Amino acid sequence: MADTPVTVTFEGLMVFRRDRREDLFDVGLMPTKNMASVGLPGIPDHSSKITVTPNPTSGGPPSLVIDEAQIAGFLAMGNVWNLEVVEDSTGNIRRGIARQGTGPSNHDDPNPSQHDFGWLLDINALHPSASLVAGHLKPVIRMTNGVLTTIFKTDGIDFLTGLVARPTVEHFGFIGETAGLELSLRPGETLVLRVGSTPIFRIAHNPTIQFTVAIENVIPHHAHTSGVDHFQAYYALLFPGIPVLECRALRLTDPLERSPNPPPQVTINPFKCGGITMNDGDGPLG
Repeated sequence: MADTPVTVTFEGLMVFRRDRREDLFDVGLMPTKNMASVGLPGIPDHSSKITVTPNPTSGGPPSLVIDEAQIAGFLAMGNVWNLEVVEDSTGNIRRGIARQGTGPSNHDDPNPSQHDFGWLLDINALHPSASLVAGHLKPVIRMTNGVLTTIFKTDGIDFLTGLVARPTVEHFGFIGETAGLELSLRPGETLVLRVGSTPIFRIAHNPTIQFTVAIENVIPHHAHTSGVDHFQAYYALLFPGIPVLECRALRLTDPLERSPNPPPQVTINPFKCGGITMNDGDGPLG
C-alpha cells in the first residue's frame, strides 16, 4: 500500500533550531504584537494559525483551522508541543529528521529547483555570539521526522548596517520566505500534533489523499505595512543584546532581483516574513 505524503509549511516570524542531544528540530513561533512598545510602530500585529487541508476529521469544513484563540487554549496546557509520526498499534514514534542539503553556496543562485533548508537566515552567521532571550517563543513545536526544506524565497535583498543616515550596504541575495517539512505516513501510521497527552490534530494514513499543514505567524494578507522589514522584530524581542549599529536592516535590491521561487500571494512590502535558524542547542528551544 502506498504512503501518504504530508507537507508542513512554515510562514512568518519563527525560529528553527536543532536539538543535538535529542536529534530533533524545534520551531518556535514568536508572538509579535504592539511593536510600538519596543520602538517599532511600523510592524503590525502578527497572528498565529494552523490549517490542515483537507480536514482530517469527518463531517467538517474543507480545512481544519486552529485559530489564535484555540492556540491560546492549547498553550494553557503547555508551551512545548510535539509533532510526531506514530505507529498506531504500538504507539512507537518513528524518528529521523534532517535538513535538505548543505547550501546554498551562493544566495544569488537563480535555480528554482534549489530547495535547501539553508536559504533561511542564520542569526549566528550574522552575529556569532547571539543567544535568544527565553520565554518569547509560544509555542515551541518539537519535530522528530521528515526533511526540512525551503519552499518559497524572497526577491533579492541587501543588508544595511550602521547609522541610518549613512548605512553600509552589503548585497546578500535571496532568502527563505516559507520553509517546509516533507514527510510520509506508512500504512498504520498517524501524524499527531499534541501538547502533553492532548492531541491538537491527527492525520491518519490514507494513500488517496495528500495533506498539507500550514503553520503561520503573519500579518493579514491585505494589511498595510510601512516598509519596516519585520526582521527587526527578532532583534527587539529575542536578541536585544546585539548592539544597534551591528543589527542588519533588510532592503530589496535596486534594480530588483526577482525571486526564483516566489510565493503565490502578492509579496508584502518589502517582503513577507520568514523564519530564521540558530546554532544547534541542547533541550527545547526558548
